[in-house]
Amino acid sequence: FKGNIGSGAVFIERNGYTVVLYNNDDIANVIGHKKVNTLINKVEPVKIIAQEETNAESEKIRLHSYKVNFIGANPFPEIMPEKPSGEISNYFIGNDPAKWKKNVQGFNHVVLKNLYEGIDIRYYSDNGSLKYDLIVHPGADLSKIKLNYRGVNSLNIKDGELLLETSLGQIKERSPYSYQIINGVKKEVEASYQLNGNLVQYKIKRVSETEDIIIDPVVQL
Repeated sequence: FKGNIGSGAVFIERNGYTVVLYNNDDIANVIGHKKVNTLINKVEPVKIIAQEETNAESEKIRLHSYKVNFIGANPFPEIMPEKPSGEISNYFIGNDPAKWKKNVQGFNHVVLKNLYEGIDIRYYSDNGSLKYDLIVHPGADLSKIKLNYRGVNSLNIKDGELLLETSLGQIKERSPYSYQIINGVKKEVEASYQLNGNLVQYKIKRVSETEDIIIDPVVQL
């Protein structure tokens, strides 16, 4: 699955996701506008303009991509798109009509069941930010969740936030808000990042051993 988020795009894969970031100033320069808000959800047209209508060095669009892999995850999780958005996309890429796709349904959520044993993940967007919920069912081993970041210049933790340095600037992953629903009431649980090189894990303090834990980070692109 692909989602247009912020000034970039995210590609959801079986064992992780890839983020592609676009330089806003370069896009504005290419199309001759100072503001690029209208292009945030139209990545393909911008790429076409950059490739077919411009040749000058000053009119190139700089990009940065990085990849997050869930280490040791199930290679074949059950993939369940949820909440159809009502949007339809068409992909006429290349010269082979057999590979073209028409009337591709859009969705607001994508769930991967059993990313790890007893642990699901739900991807969605919120006001231009990438969000995902790690849903840890009772009895599941939290320590199995390991995120490996590839393609970032550096990775650090400051004030509880995960900071990713890229060639286009800094990206923040907010402190992982985590909670359990106990007797119908949402109870926040203590949660923090643990960093070992480019490997990230979560430290969670359960309130109840019999209820799901929801880990809810936000990626600010």
